Amino acid sequence: MYRNEETTISYLYLQEVIKHLDEPLCLMGGWAVYFLVNENFRKETKNEYLGSRDVDLGFNKPETANQAITKLIELGFKRISFRYFKEIHAETMKELTTEEAKKTPIYNIFPMYVDLIMSITDASMKTKLGFMPLDEPLLKLAFDGRQKEVIEFGRKVLIPTPEVMIAMKIKSIKGRDKEHKRIKDLCDLTALCLYSGMEIKEIREKVHKLIVISLIQENLKDLNEKDFERVSSILNLSTAIISGYIETLKKEY
Repeated sequence: MYRNEETTISYLYLQEVIKHLDEPLCLMGGWAVYFLVNENFRKETKNEYLGSRDVDLGFNKPETANQAITKLIELGFKRISFRYFKEIHAETMKELTTEEAKKTPIYNIFPMYVDLIMSITDASMKTKLGFMPLDEPLLKLAFDGRQKEVIEFGRKVLIPTPEVMIAMKIKSIKGRDKEHKRIKDLCDLTALCLYSGMEIKEIREKVHKLIVISLIQENLKDLNEKDFERVSSILNLSTAIISGYIETLKKEY
């Protein structure tokens, strides 16, 4: 779905940032899904699961988030709104300086983003971080025991459990303004249902305790056959399997 060069660069920066941070920190988004499903996906398909172009890091305390901000700035990342980004040449995969980026056609620039997400935000957070970050209340569960712990890059990294990640993906998929992000979310939802090691019945029951059924149905209702066909070609699964998991998530138990 994404070029190997793009996901490789994203992974390298993920490694560089995480190894300089204090614990606990939580990996979210596409890389979290990768770590949750890749072992079973590789056994089943003999391939690696999809990487991610972006890095999503979750924090419970602004102090740890500020450490990440300091490291990102040291690495040359710039901030726009709540996101930190670095411009990479889409062909050579080399970092671009600000001046080089101005002279490079937009279609030849791959912007790599790092998003810092807090479990809870309040009015003081803008003062503490210098901007108002995204918040994801479900992230609190990962700091309170609903997580898988992995040792990566010399640090203990928390990853939300499959049902928490699925709930997060369901919340985000409807508002995606770019098709490739919606398709990646659908890939991740399917992979979490199929390769996380949990039975779909258990997944559905746990997800329904995290977000209300009406939100699940609303956010998944616009997924269509074209979306399922795209994901089918990426994951090499039948559209029936993909749509079947989505329908199962939408049903009350």
